[in-house]
Amino acid sequence: MAYSTSNLIGNYLQRTLTANETSFLVLLLPAIKVWLDKYLNSNFDIAVSEIKYFDGGVKNLDIQPCNTITAVKSLNNDGSASYDYDLVTTPEVLYEPRNETVKREIRKRNGCFPSGIQNIAVTATFSEYDGAVPTDIQTIATILAAEVLNQGKIASSGGNIASESLEGHSVSYDTSQSTMDGLAINNPSIQGLLEQRKELYVD
Repeated sequence: MAYSTSNLIGNYLQRTLTANETSFLVLLLPAIKVWLDKYLNSNFDIAVSEIKYFDGGVKNLDIQPCNTITAVKSLNNDGSASYDYDLVTTPEVLYEPRNETVKREIRKRNGCFPSGIQNIAVTATFSEYDGAVPTDIQTIATILAAEVLNQGKIASSGGNIASESLEGHSVSYDTSQSTMDGLAINNPSIQGLLEQRKELYVD
C-alpha cells in the first residue's frame, strides 16, 4: 500500500501531473514507502493478523510491534504446538508496554518461555498502526514524491548544474539532493515530521 497518491502529489504541486509522471509514480511510490519504513524502522500498512516466530528461553520476549495479540504458543521441534498459553481466563503472559496500544514485548508471568530457535509462535496484527495511513506519513511521502518529480524537471532544464567549463565543455551537476536522504535532510518540513516520528518510537 503506497503512502501517497497521484491526486495528493498533484494537489501539492498545484498542477496536473503529466502522463509520464503518473507512470513513474508506479515505481516511485513503492520506493518511498520502502525508504520511509526503513528510516523509521516501522510500517504503516493496514494491519492483518498473521503468525510470527520468536526465539524462546527468555522471560521477556521481544516481538515486532503489533496491535492485537490473539494467540501465543510454544512449539515442538517439528513445529507442532506444544503448549497454548491462556490469554483470557487466567492470563499467563502480559503485553508490554502495558499503557500503549502498540505492543513490543510479551512477558511471561512465571518463569521463562521454553528455550528454542523460533519456537514461540505469536498470532497478532503486526503493524505500528491499525487503520488508514497517518496524515504526517502521507505528507512526508507526498512531499518526497513531488520533490523527486521536480528534480527531474530541474535536471532536464540544466537547473542543477553546479559548475560548467566552456572551454573544456565539462559540466558537473549538484547531486546533493538527488537521493531520498538528501531530499529529506534539505527539506525542513520533511525533517521536522521525521524527527517527531522518530521521537514517538523511542522505547
